[in-house]
Amino acid sequence: MVNKIIKFIFPLIFITAIIFTLAFSDSRLPRLNLDRNKIEISNFNKSEFYSSLNYGSIDPEAIFNSEKMVSAAIVPHYYPAGFMIARLLQTVGGNIERVVVIGPNHREAGGSVITSGSADWETPFGILETDKETVNELYNKGLAAVDEEVLEGEQSIEVLAVYIKYFLKDAKIVPVVLKRAVTDAETEKLADFFSKKIGAETLVLASVDFSHYLTKKEADEKDRQTGEMIKNYRIADLDGLDSDYLDSPGAVITLLKFAQKKKLGQPEVIEHINSADLTGSNPKETTGFYLIVFK
Repeated sequence: MVNKIIKFIFPLIFITAIIFTLAFSDSRLPRLNLDRNKIEISNFNKSEFYSSLNYGSIDPEAIFNSEKMVSAAIVPHYYPAGFMIARLLQTVGGNIERVVVIGPNHREAGGSVITSGSADWETPFGILETDKETVNELYNKGLAAVDEEVLEGEQSIEVLAVYIKYFLKDAKIVPVVLKRAVTDAETEKLADFFSKKIGAETLVLASVDFSHYLTKKEADEKDRQTGEMIKNYRIADLDGLDSDYLDSPGAVITLLKFAQKKKLGQPEVIEHINSADLTGSNPKETTGFYLIVFK
C-alpha cells in the first residue's frame, strides 16, 4: 500500500514542480544598466539646430487646420531637416504632456528587438524627463527590454529629445527603438499598448529618415512610392523595405497600426524634402525626409 502511495505521490510532485517552474521562472526581457539615471546628448549640433528653427516655410495652418489635434506624426531625425520637427512641436505644443518616440536601432545594439530606457535625457536646454511609469509598463508586459546603453548615442531618439525639451518644456519622453528584425506580432502588440495607454495629452512620433544613399532623382522616386504606401496604409508592402526606402519600416508600421486602432484620419503629407535640397548641391548619395501627420 505504501509503495503504491509513493508511486502516486512522486510523479505528482514532479509534475507540480515543472508547472511551478514554468509559471514563475523569469522569462522577461533584459533590464540592464540600471545604475544609469541620465543619458547625455552626445551629437548635438548647435549651428544646425538653430538654423533649423528658421528654415523653411511650413504654414502652421497646414498642420492645425481643423478641430482635430495632431495625435501622431512621422518626422526626421536629422538636424538640417529639423525644421519639420520644430514646426510640428510649435503647432501642437499646448497640452502635450508626453511624447512617445519610436525609431530605428541604427547600430542593432543590445540583445532585444525592442528596447526602451528609464534614464532621463541631459539636453542642452535642461533635463528631459522620461516617463518611467510607461517604460516600466512596457517592460513588465514583456514588450520592451530596458537598456540605457542601447539608447545612448542613438540619433533617432537624441535628435527628437533636443527638440522636445526646447519646445515642450514640461513634457516627458517615452523612447523606443526597434531592430529591423521586429515582427508583425511585435509591432501589433506595441501599437495596441500605446492605443490603450494614452490619450489626447500624448503625441506619438515615428522618428524615421527615408531613402538613403541614392541620387536625388532615385531618392525622390523611392520616397514617392513609400509615401503612397503610408497614405494608403499598405502595411504589408512596407514590411521588409530596405534603406533605399527608409531606415525603420517597423517604426512606421507601429505608427500606422496605432493610427488605425485610434481611428485617426488619413495621413496628411505636410512636407517632403531631400538632403540635396537642403544643401543646394546634387551629390551622389542623399537622404529623403517626410513630415506626415495623423489627426
